Amino acid sequence: MPHLQIYIPDNLTELIKRYGKPEKLDSLTDRTIIEQTQDTDALKIYSLLLKYGAGLDQESLMLID
Repeated sequence: MPHLQIYIPDNLTELIKRYGKPEKLDSLTDRTIIEQTQDTDALKIYSLLLKYGAGLDQESLMLID
């Protein structure tokens, strides 16, 4: 399996605040897998989602420069 790197936008906190949906966090079924990972990027994202009580649809944002 190739090494993958998660892209974390600099404004992730603002994106969660603006576009986050509580029902997306509630529907997260694999919390145990995420909580047991050693991937610091995944844990950083997960902790932000928990902090703001919302999840994001990765397909829902189209960022235009």
